[in-house]
Amino acid sequence: MRAFRLTDHRWTPVDEPTPTPGPGQVLVKVKAASLNHRDVLIRAGSYGVQPNHGVIPLSDGAGEVVALGDGVTRFAVGDRVVGAFLPGWTTHPVPTSGEQYSIDVDGWLAEHRAIPEEALAAIPDGVDHETAATLPCAATTAWVALRGVGEGDVVLTQGTGGVSLFVVQLAVARGARVVATTSTDAKAELVRTLGAEPIDRVAIPDWPSEVWTRFGGAHRVIEVGAGLAKSLGALRPFGEVALVAPSREEVRTSTLFRTRATVRSLAVGNRLELEAVAAEVARLGLEPVVDGVFDLEDAESAYERQIEDGRVGKVVVRVG
Repeated sequence: MRAFRLTDHRWTPVDEPTPTPGPGQVLVKVKAASLNHRDVLIRAGSYGVQPNHGVIPLSDGAGEVVALGDGVTRFAVGDRVVGAFLPGWTTHPVPTSGEQYSIDVDGWLAEHRAIPEEALAAIPDGVDHETAATLPCAATTAWVALRGVGEGDVVLTQGTGGVSLFVVQLAVARGARVVATTSTDAKAELVRTLGAEPIDRVAIPDWPSEVWTRFGGAHRVIEVGAGLAKSLGALRPFGEVALVAPSREEVRTSTLFRTRATVRSLAVGNRLELEAVAAEVARLGLEPVVDGVFDLEDAESAYERQIEDGRVGKVVVRVG
């Protein structure tokens, strides 16, 4: 099978035997995989946890079951499946294993993968493989970040990355009023077409005040790197910041006390949460914002697109 392995901060193409599924595993013929910012950090050696030498990259992938290991009961040959973000985080409140794709175990940038059946979710009817491959990290994170958000709530997103755009689409579907900070006219137009109301963070550096002026503050802020202080500044009393990315700044506890804010850090979600967002995507007929689709042999171009400033949404690799 064709695959890529991480060696010396590069994705190196390899040709190697197709794996055989062990007990409790299924062999997946990979149809599509998608990239996340995490993959950029891992390749650069700045993720915080060093990957095993020669590991297959990418945590997000989807495909078709083509063989079963002993004892498999959840799937049959021909089933369409998508992998949960962490292979050891299935239905439990916290991961039962610390293993991570493209760190401890091989990821999805390959034609075939042998995966534990408990680490896979069925792809609902009406959702294609490329859409499914965008769900494990970005869409599941957005789903968890929106827990408790309902009709009429004001939700603030930041930028036009994968998580933020899924937040826009899922929150709008709930009847929330969504505000999105952007940096260009083109990105502002994009979020507007998705149902959000843009604020240009370049033209209006004090955008938290703008959120208060125009919307009376936000009930929920999805913090992906703008800075916790600004996120708290845009938040109504007793609101919540869903902390998707770590803040690079210190915030006084007096600020939290004064705003009565809740700050909830996220670690994506488990397989049940992936199943829930996949079902919602199917119900809504939601189409994720995909910046570009690349063939497997052109995976390096997919990586280059992932790190470009102009990218919006997800970058997908079509594998099979």
